[in-house]
Amino acid sequence: MDTPPWYVLGAGALGGLWAARLARGGVAVHLLVRDPAAYADGLVLEDAAGTQRLALPAERIDAAGAPIARLLLTVKAHQTRAAFAAVAPRLAPGAVIVLLQNGMGAADALVADGPAHAPLLATTTLGAWRRAPAHVVHAGDGPTWLGPGPRAASAAQRAAALDGLRASGFTVDWDDAIEARLWDKLAVNAAINPLTALLDCRNGALAEHAEGRALVSALCAETNAAFTALGRPATALAERVLAVAAATGGNVSSMCADVRAGRPTEIDFITGHLVARTAALGLELPRHRLLLEMIRLKTALAAPVDA
Repeated sequence: MDTPPWYVLGAGALGGLWAARLARGGVAVHLLVRDPAAYADGLVLEDAAGTQRLALPAERIDAAGAPIARLLLTVKAHQTRAAFAAVAPRLAPGAVIVLLQNGMGAADALVADGPAHAPLLATTTLGAWRRAPAHVVHAGDGPTWLGPGPRAASAAQRAAALDGLRASGFTVDWDDAIEARLWDKLAVNAAINPLTALLDCRNGALAEHAEGRALVSALCAETNAAFTALGRPATALAERVLAVAAATGGNVSSMCADVRAGRPTEIDFITGHLVARTAALGLELPRHRLLLEMIRLKTALAAPVDA
């Protein structure tokens, strides 16, 4: 029996990278995007092997079409619910669904909306950026982990997801404790992303200046208190965050880029998730809450005002 094609919902940098590598690995791939015309000439992948143009069918997210049995969802967390609702009518029974994105909490909303769905969660250390809307650059290697979501998937769904994603040639491993990896990534993002967005600076500025290091340390102290309340071990988080900020010093965080462009951010699924989970336990995180409210206000102020 033929292997069902993978549909990649959200062809940003990471979505484009996975789509291109899967296609190069011999997998049938379809792009689900807002503007299919942008991919009329295919998707260009630039990596250590050179530059290659791959012809991939692209269709609108809300287009009617064949049933979808394999879905890799790489849109931003705040876009997940609406994007998923648009494709949900096309999902085949027992469809394999993988969420690969920053933040936490989006999968819970999908399960609440669709009792039949059992999305798997993924996190990656791969790096990518877009040279143009249909031109993705593979900028960094690293492992990807796949794990259970809020509703148990079947063994067949887990195997299909692993085998399918490994066809990309990337290292993909299963981790039953994927939530711990997601929390660790969220902790780093919660320290770097809001600060860089509010200060309009690159990541490295936080490590280069004493004031930046002090802010990071204060936020990480709150995060470790939150981890203790959540039953997770405290770590040398500030040191790790500053090391990440230094290593990615020239990078503009995704939240900073969104704020600069006047776009909504993922703050509710990063800092907002952390603050809400600990508030439910009676623990307040005043510095994180302040950043949450400031990013929300900054986004609101950037929204068009009716005359």
